[in-house]
Amino acid sequence: MNKITIFLLNLVFFTAFSAEVTFLSEGEAFLPYIHNLGILVSEYCSQFGKVKFFADQTEFSKLDCKAEFHSDTLRQICYDLFNKNKRYFTDIRSSKEFNEKLDDQILFEQFFTDNFLVERIHAVSFNSTVSKKVILRLIENEKESIDISVFKLTDYAIISALKKAAQNGVRVRIILNKSSTKNKYDFYTFENFDVKYYESHDNEILHHKYVIFGRNIKNKSILINGSANLSTAKDLQEDTLFTEDIDLLSAFKKNFQQLIEGIDSGQFKFSNNSKFANQLHKQCLFDSSLVKFALIRLIQNEKRSIRIATMYLSDFDIIREIRAAKRRGVSVCVIASKLQFKIVDHELNTLHNKYAIFDCTLGGKKLLCTGSCNFSKAAFSNLENVLILEDPKLVAEYEKNFTALKWMSIARTSPSFN
Repeated sequence: MNKITIFLLNLVFFTAFSAEVTFLSEGEAFLPYIHNLGILVSEYCSQFGKVKFFADQTEFSKLDCKAEFHSDTLRQICYDLFNKNKRYFTDIRSSKEFNEKLDDQILFEQFFTDNFLVERIHAVSFNSTVSKKVILRLIENEKESIDISVFKLTDYAIISALKKAAQNGVRVRIILNKSSTKNKYDFYTFENFDVKYYESHDNEILHHKYVIFGRNIKNKSILINGSANLSTAKDLQEDTLFTEDIDLLSAFKKNFQQLIEGIDSGQFKFSNNSKFANQLHKQCLFDSSLVKFALIRLIQNEKRSIRIATMYLSDFDIIREIRAAKRRGVSVCVIASKLQFKIVDHELNTLHNKYAIFDCTLGGKKLLCTGSCNFSKAAFSNLENVLILEDPKLVAEYEKNFTALKWMSIARTSPSFN
C-alpha cells in the first residue's frame, strides 16, 4: 500500500468522526501529494466540514469533503490498515524510524527551550522514547540531587546514569516498592546513592512514578510525574509530565521526605498540601481517600463532558457517579485497558495512562486530573498521587492525546456491527 493511499485512508478515518481534523504529516514525504488530494478526497469522504492539512506545522489547504462513506466500511478499512501500518495511527513522532533519527542534544534543547522553560511551566510527553531520552539527559545535567519514588525501576540505562551521577557528586535517593523489585538489579548503596524499599501493608503498594531534580537546566528544580515507571516496558501508552512549578515541587519534596521518615521509623504520616475546594487552580493530593473524594466531586459537578483514559476502571463509587453523569446528559467517554464494565467505551490493551479531562466542572473550569492513580478500588488504598490542574495549553495536549487513543482503540478492535 503506497503512502498516498495510507494518507488518504487515515484522512477518511479521521474525518468520519470529527467536524474539523488536524492531521500532522511527515512533511517532505507527503508534499508531492498535497495538491492532488482534492479530487481523491471528494470521492471518499462525507461532508464533515473543512479539513486542515499540516506538514511541519504549515497549513497547505482546506478542503470540503462531499461524498458519503458507510461507517461499517470505514471500520473495516481502519482495522485492516492498522494491522498493516500501526504507526500511522499514532503521532508520527512515536514511530521507531523517527525516534532513531533524533539527535539527543537537538531533542533536549527543543523539548525544553521551545516548549518547557520559555513558553510554559508544564510540558507533557506521550512518547515513551522521547521521555526516556529527556530523563537521561536530565540525569546527566543534574548538579545537586535526584530523588525518585517509583513503583518499578528496571531500565538499565537509567540505573547506570543514576549511578554515574552519584559518582560525580550528585546525591541520589531512591524509594521503590519492594514487592515489585524482586532483586532483578543490584541496588547496592554507596556514597551519594541510597535505595530504600517500601514494604506493603494490608496489600497496598507504593505506586508513585515521580522524580525530583534539585538543580538542573538553568539551575532550576524540575519535577517529573505521570503514569510511566522507569522500566523496560515497551509499546505502552503513557503520559509523562515535566514541570518547574514551585508549589508542586514543594509538595512532592515534602511527600518524599515523609516517605523516607516513614520507612525509617515504620510509621507513615502523610499530609496533603492542598485542600479540595470549589475554586480550583492546581492541587496535589497524596491521600488516596481524598483523591477518590475529589474525583467524585468533579464528576458530580461536571456539566458538559468527561473523558477518562485509565488502565483500570473498577471502583464502584466512581462507576456509579459516571453513570449518573451520563443519565443527566453529560457526554462521557472512557478508554480502559480491559473491557471490565459496559460503561467503558473503548479497549486499548497497551494503555497505561491515568488521566481524566473535565470540560466544565467546579467553578465552570476545564480541569485535568493526572498522576499515578488508576480508577480502581485497589488504587484508592495505595500510596498514590493525583494532580488537578487548570492549564489550557496542557489540557489541550491531553485532549489531542485522548482523541488519538480513541481512534487507536477503534482501529485495534475487530469490526463488529451488532
